[in-house]
Amino acid sequence: MTALAAPTSAPEAYIPHDLDAEQCTLGSMLFSRAALAKAFAIITVADFYYENHRLICAAIETCYQRQDPADISTVATELRTAGKLDQCGGREYLQALLAMPPTEAHVNRYASTVREKSILRQIITLGADLGNDASQATGSAGELLAEAQEKLSALYRERVQQSVLRSPVDTFAEDTARLWEEVQAEAPPVSSAQFGIGKVDRDLGGLEAQRLVIVKGDTKHGKSQLLRQSALATARRFRDDGSERVVALFILEEGYWPWRKKCLAWLSGIDSFKLLIPGRGKWLLRDDPDAEKELMQAESEWVGLPLRYAFRMNDLTQIIATCRALTLQERIGMVCIDYFQLMTGADAGARTQEQALSARAQRLQLLADELECPVMVPSQITFDRDTKRLNTKDARAIEHNASIVIEWRREEAEGVLLDKGYLGCLVSRNTAGFRPMPVVTDMRCGRFWDPEDYAQEQSRARQEAAEGGPFHDN
Repeated sequence: MTALAAPTSAPEAYIPHDLDAEQCTLGSMLFSRAALAKAFAIITVADFYYENHRLICAAIETCYQRQDPADISTVATELRTAGKLDQCGGREYLQALLAMPPTEAHVNRYASTVREKSILRQIITLGADLGNDASQATGSAGELLAEAQEKLSALYRERVQQSVLRSPVDTFAEDTARLWEEVQAEAPPVSSAQFGIGKVDRDLGGLEAQRLVIVKGDTKHGKSQLLRQSALATARRFRDDGSERVVALFILEEGYWPWRKKCLAWLSGIDSFKLLIPGRGKWLLRDDPDAEKELMQAESEWVGLPLRYAFRMNDLTQIIATCRALTLQERIGMVCIDYFQLMTGADAGARTQEQALSARAQRLQLLADELECPVMVPSQITFDRDTKRLNTKDARAIEHNASIVIEWRREEAEGVLLDKGYLGCLVSRNTAGFRPMPVVTDMRCGRFWDPEDYAQEQSRARQEAAEGGPFHDN
């Protein structure tokens, strides 16, 4: 086959392109409406390198969208109306394209080649942009690496992973084996990933089936403490199960040292305030004879928990890149990010805060699907006591992408927050939800119980105290 003459302004040799593939693809599209439909399932107008080919493809697309025949006559008319026919080589060039040998039977192969060359050009452009950023030192090396990984991953998802529709037969063997393995597995009533609140976890079956988990709560009501309990309770289960999974935490508001002290308070049941306030530790040891032993046991447990954490990493692109890097070494079983409104990034083109939050929620949902584990993120809401209404702070934009939305509301009396409240399930797409249920809290150590479990724990504590032994909640 003798190729058509190359259009004017031929590209530099090192830029990926395939003139024959572009011409054969357009010829097939002009020849058959069926070939046209197959081609548009693989490529877009922007995938053509030559400008005249992009103009021809755009004219074909316009005819196709109007449900007109996309033949030489209609396409030539469309180009003439736009004043672009001569630029594209005239009607003669369209006639030459139609004479190309490939037809509907060949369009998949040639269109795929056009797409492949387009992807290579996008990689080159991305590399050049990153090179410019690196040479101008517009960001730290870590930020540039995170940006590169995110952009390459996005390109892969958009142009490779999602470019072809799959049929059931494509993954039938793998899907069937996985289905029956899960159906026949002797799993506990509550999965390892959980809130750590008895009745809540029993009703949900844990969080293993969830993806983006949103916990809504007012300021100072304990959203971060609930997230901390979920992370620690889940890490305990991963350790005890021997599953080799880890919990990845991104703490955006607190510093490492106070956060670690609060974790130790949760593990031991001791008063976190006496650990946090300088000089109060002596009071703790003086007032509670068992505090030193309990704290040492908590330290011993802490060092063996499968936790991986980072602080002040607010950029969502960097968070996602860090999770992907961690998966090269370990299996992530849960991701916790504290909290949603403190994240930045992923909002290019967003004109409102609501659109920005929605874009971030979509990316977190994709991350949860990619890791196949829950991603838990608290979200700020505020209760206006004058209007008796909730100010969601654009949280509704987040909820649309969540698989489960939990609202935590702490009770108060005369302006003082009490150690009890209600946990309600607003949305649950992957499992059965639950009605608002009472929850008992101990904000000193950051623990949450359902009332029945709390009563049992208190009874056990009194019994052990009467027997002269310390009470430990492990």
